[in-house]
Amino acid sequence: MKRISLLAVILFILAISLPAAQAQQKVVLKAGHTSSLIYQHHIGLLKMNDIVKSRTNGQIEIQVFPMSQLGNERDLVEGIQLGTIDMIAVSNAMVSNFVPETIVFDLPYLFKDQDQSLRALLSPTGQRIVKGVEQKVGKVLAYYATGVRSVFNRVRPVRTPEDMKGLKIRVIQNKIYLATINALGGIGTPLPFSEVYGALQQGVIDGAENSPVSLLGMKHYEHAKYYSFTNHFVLSGYVLMNWNRWNSLTPEQQKIFTEAGQESQKVEYAYEKEKDIESIVELRKQGVQIIETLNLAPFEERAKAVWREVPEYASTIEEIRKIK
Repeated sequence: MKRISLLAVILFILAISLPAAQAQQKVVLKAGHTSSLIYQHHIGLLKMNDIVKSRTNGQIEIQVFPMSQLGNERDLVEGIQLGTIDMIAVSNAMVSNFVPETIVFDLPYLFKDQDQSLRALLSPTGQRIVKGVEQKVGKVLAYYATGVRSVFNRVRPVRTPEDMKGLKIRVIQNKIYLATINALGGIGTPLPFSEVYGALQQGVIDGAENSPVSLLGMKHYEHAKYYSFTNHFVLSGYVLMNWNRWNSLTPEQQKIFTEAGQESQKVEYAYEKEKDIESIVELRKQGVQIIETLNLAPFEERAKAVWREVPEYASTIEEIRKIK
């Protein structure tokens, strides 16, 4: 009888302690991006981890995987959809392959800077489009600056569209990016970001287009010594979470992630502005010729043809153009 009573007590203790132990079990989320350790997406995700880890008392941690460790950008988006990856920081240019209307944010010379791009995303028109991202990809936790993009190459300085002639320029796998480089006079060459260094090294491509931070962090400058401020794209990005993972969080945890996303966004944007300036200084030290003063009018004129690639979104584009 005593043995039965003792067994009952033990089982009762286990029954009430097991849920508590499970509730305290540490959760580690995988977050991926394709860029370097000095890139703003990496800094933003690290900040988000600091906030989440602190406010959950270490119960939830975000493990950040840079440099395409979890796959290229397409792999990352598909991973979020499938649930094989918990979180990603990814450019709008790749998301537009899954949510077609977001391609309006990728048009050349649409925005003057990252702040205007963010205002467009936060506008009623932008938020309507973002709903499509949440329906088809994942939960949006933050908007990250992805940089003002310009052309760099290994052949010659680019000062006019004529200087682009014959240059094979790597682009994101996105029809607007391909059309833009072709319109500016180059030969657009779609290629995963992780393959750019080797392609430059082997002469498969002559150059690419990206921000100074990216050029420095990915060491593409080792094989491309000419950087021209064509400023043709102002690219935004998203921090996305898999919906099943999001729904597995408690309301309090969801609130923490929402706040962490917003706070990390501010840090990421501020860092991007500062790091761009620092990167230009460092690139010069590494022997890169920076062509800062360009007459952009001929580039902008050629780029107008690209806007005609998406006539189905003409009214949406006009709404976005009104945002200053």
